[in-house]
Amino acid sequence: MGALDQARMDLLRVQHRLHASLEARHIKGFISLPGSYHSVREGFHYDATQNAYISRNEKLLYYHGIKIEYGFANYYYHARVKECGVCPFKKHVVATKDDKA
Repeated sequence: MGALDQARMDLLRVQHRLHASLEARHIKGFISLPGSYHSVREGFHYDATQNAYISRNEKLLYYHGIKIEYGFANYYYHARVKECGVCPFKKHVVATKDDKA
């Protein structure tokens, strides 16, 4: 067995342990298809040291946890309302009630 085959087998073992751990906690595991997940949203960049996104207006969107919706885990980041209220880019990045309907 070559090094690449060994690495694939190791990955499968890790994935199996991960899914078993999630199932034990009654969490549905999900692995996105290659190219289907986009962690970057236009106008924002991620700062790993602060675990926050930074807007094009240089404001921080802080991590607020994970929510499970439709069987998928979604990470949520929010900015402070007082900072967004005066942001010139707000209408381009914040959904309105009409957008959610």
